[in-house]
Amino acid sequence: MYFVHEALRRCRVLHLGNHLGNHLGNHLGNHLGNNNLVLDKFNISVGRKLFGLRLSFFLENYHSLPRQVQAATSDQ
Repeated sequence: MYFVHEALRRCRVLHLGNHLGNHLGNHLGNHLGNNNLVLDKFNISVGRKLFGLRLSFFLENYHSLPRQVQAATSDQ
């Protein structure tokens, strides 16, 4: 059951990262594109990937931080 819960949590984290990254990519594309569709698409895709990956990495680590702290303190 733990593995199912963990898999679902990872999916939610990645989905949230992609969703927010999509918005950031659109925002970057609108500001930096200057009506150039190729540049717009490039900025949207880069913004989505970078922000999505960074956010999902942060949320993964933030979510597991209490467990890491608990594991570190219980060793003593």
